[in-house]
Amino acid sequence: MGDGDWAVVSVADRGLGIPPEAMAGLFTKFFRVDMPQHREVGGTGLGLAICKEIVEAHGGAIWAESELGEGSTFYFALPASQEKAAVPALAPRPSKTREILIVEDDASFARLLAEHLARAGYESRIAITGEEGLALAQRSNPAAILLDIMLPGKLDGWDVLARLKANPITEEIPVIICTALEDRTKAITLGASDFLTKPISPEDLRAAINRQMKVRPRTILLVDDDADLRQMLAEALTENGYQARTAANGKEALEAIQREQPDLVILNLMMPVLDGFAVLEELRLRPETFDLPVIILTGKTLEPEEKVFLNQRMAQLLQKSQRSPGQIVEMIGQMLA
Repeated sequence: MGDGDWAVVSVADRGLGIPPEAMAGLFTKFFRVDMPQHREVGGTGLGLAICKEIVEAHGGAIWAESELGEGSTFYFALPASQEKAAVPALAPRPSKTREILIVEDDASFARLLAEHLARAGYESRIAITGEEGLALAQRSNPAAILLDIMLPGKLDGWDVLARLKANPITEEIPVIICTALEDRTKAITLGASDFLTKPISPEDLRAAINRQMKVRPRTILLVDDDADLRQMLAEALTENGYQARTAANGKEALEAIQREQPDLVILNLMMPVLDGFAVLEELRLRPETFDLPVIILTGKTLEPEEKVFLNQRMAQLLQKSQRSPGQIVEMIGQMLA
């Protein structure tokens, strides 16, 4: 099977599968998967290590994917031309551009990082050991990895970083070291893309992620005639990594959207000059804003027909009295994920 200038071969089975924690050592010498079902199977644990040496000697790469209980697939790639020397940056599947892998054994801190990421519109997975982190990185190909250094098990963060950068499947994934240690130089030398020292603020975390993702901050347009509310929400959005723009009425909102379309609109219904109902109707009539995400934030008690109107025009309804700025920011992250 051809893949550009590379020939890729795969061999699949429907056997017992390989535990995620065993994937990292799969191609090392004398490695045996420690499962009761495997203990009666003979062998020295050299076969895959020898395959790896042969393939890499010819300028190629070898890797595996597995689901426990479902079977395994082994791949190797060789250059189609003898002049080809560099190892390809291969990945088992396209990167999940909004998924971040957190490799951290402190469960509370890992959950805190995940919450910060969720508010910025990112999904996350958590691994508590280096072995588990390596396996997840190979299987899911995340957009970036947050990596602690002091990890339980046989592999610490330095070991994980070195293996990530030595593996053609994972070498291009940005790795951000998150640690209490002061060793930025070592991290960058080993291939880390960024370095954050604990404790890590939400602002520093989002800035580091955005640098690696090379994305601009999401823009939110706040449309409300209440200046104090606009300021409060704008501050909450800015603190969570968004760029906030404001408008005091519907006419200003449509003019602002015409100049530069935001990623999402927070819209009050009862405003002077032009109310939120008219703004929403206009947005859905324009092809360029037909699917622009809109959150209706209102204190008005809505009639049934008004709720139908908003629902038909794909607007998410929130009552001002029932939502804090933090909850609104979290909803924005979910809608833009």
